[in-house]
Amino acid sequence: MTPIYHPFHLAITELGRRVAGVPLRDGENGYEINWAAMDAASRGSRLLLLCHPHNPTGRVWTAEELQKLRDLVLARDLFVMSDELHADLRFTDEAFEAFAADPRVQNRTITLTGPCKAFNTAGLGIGAMISHNAQLLTRVRGAAGGLMGHESALSVTMWRAALAEGGPWLADTAQYLQENRDFMAAFLRERLPWVRFHVPEATYLAWLDLREHPKAGDIQNFLLEEARVAIHDGPVFAHEGHKPQYQGFIRLNFATSRELLTEALTRVERALNATK
Repeated sequence: MTPIYHPFHLAITELGRRVAGVPLRDGENGYEINWAAMDAASRGSRLLLLCHPHNPTGRVWTAEELQKLRDLVLARDLFVMSDELHADLRFTDEAFEAFAADPRVQNRTITLTGPCKAFNTAGLGIGAMISHNAQLLTRVRGAAGGLMGHESALSVTMWRAALAEGGPWLADTAQYLQENRDFMAAFLRERLPWVRFHVPEATYLAWLDLREHPKAGDIQNFLLEEARVAIHDGPVFAHEGHKPQYQGFIRLNFATSRELLTEALTRVERALNATK
């Protein structure tokens, strides 16, 4: 479901497979799954790559949406790779429901998780693939050709320490990120009201629609040169052939200090308004 974190596309194309991308719908209250398009794309497909919570839109798929996805997976005999790395960085009160929570899909699902997002430890390179189907894990390892991550004593110790003692730190961090999110949303509504966005339900990422701006066609370079703010360009989050529809979108990372976030947003506002 596009837009999507770009390694999802590379994981498919670098193995000589075809991407069947389904753009999310920009609904009144957030991005929504296009069920008719999902059904069409699933015909002839073998694997659903699911991002839950979703990067870059920040959606946390509801129990109803997950159940409809599971029904689709069973109807089309799909395997599922569910990336749930951002699950600990949610801003909703509802308990998180993993895709594999339903026994019907457990033997056809691999869940990806790890501490890198929640505890900001990506540089230590550790994660986990979890499945009720050991043969699926073996097949993925074989397809990766030995290029998967290799945990170290340091990364294992870090993850154990995070799980055993990092709860209070994570709670404080999630609260700070939520306050950053709310600050950013208020800033955009007040000072850049023409920028379209939906408040993310999870992650530290915001998906912003700047297509109304005259420089939308080169927005990444424009913001880098004029505002000195580096963002991810929208087309990166789509596969070939679908990139143009995301021109003018940006992904903004708000996982920083309030001071730096304020400065970055102010610079963006000044640059955008100067040429609008």
